[in-house]
Amino acid sequence: MIPYLPQSAMAISEVFASYNDNILLVKDDDGKFYVPADNIDGIVTMYPGEGYYVYLRGESDIEF
Repeated sequence: MIPYLPQSAMAISEVFASYNDNILLVKDDDGKFYVPADNIDGIVTMYPGEGYYVYLRGESDIEF
């Protein structure tokens, strides 16, 4: 689980745009998910202070 630390909300597709090749799945606490490989975006917007489960294909340093 990672926190979303920026001070403003942003579209999840923009937040993870440079990581989409390595992301399998992102989930929030409400059970909504984002799967870029299948164009599934149930989260739509990431909010400051919220936590997200991020499942990757391999190691990666994710920076916001």
